[in-house]
Amino acid sequence: MRATLETRALQAQSANQAFLETFSLILQDDLDRRRSRLIERRYQQSGLDEKLTLAEFDWGFNPKLPKQACFELHTLKFIAQADNALLIGPPGTGKSDVCKAIAYNAILQGYRVVYLDTDEWLTELVLSAAAARKTRLRPVIDAGLVVLDDLFLSKRLPEGGAELLQSLIHQRYKLRRSLVRWRTYVRLHTSMPLGEVCPRGWCRQR
Repeated sequence: MRATLETRALQAQSANQAFLETFSLILQDDLDRRRSRLIERRYQQSGLDEKLTLAEFDWGFNPKLPKQACFELHTLKFIAQADNALLIGPPGTGKSDVCKAIAYNAILQGYRVVYLDTDEWLTELVLSAAAARKTRLRPVIDAGLVVLDDLFLSKRLPEGGAELLQSLIHQRYKLRRSLVRWRTYVRLHTSMPLGEVCPRGWCRQR
């Protein structure tokens, strides 16, 4: 509030503003500042390494991208409906950037987001002591949205990793929390199209 107080006072004097109008502007400045700080804090805690948006996305580099499906996910309705999204495709098709844009938009809309390098996270979790493992799992379970980067990229999960992953998904399912997952597989026999806008099973919502 102090940061804009002098400016608002000068504005009030020059425009002969009413006290309530000036006071309202000062309060709004403070609310905006608090919201910006909250968004930045949640971004720093999320694990995202860049602030991507679909507005800046280069759709021309891969014309086969299911553009409408991406925008549908970007509305975040799937979070409110406690649905999950699964993006499947070979490397370099845009999965990572789309997921990061969805995750960052979720932060802007007030959700707590956790973005994980799945294989690395599972390995560290397996090697953790039981008490530390529970502490590390809690924020992932409670987050409004979890993004699992390159799920099953490795040929084998670390011993005990499959059980931990199953536990995470099960607990989030009970809480009706959403997941975005993507896999870097060329083989797409497990995929299902989202309407007719997801060619080659690039996106699946369930």
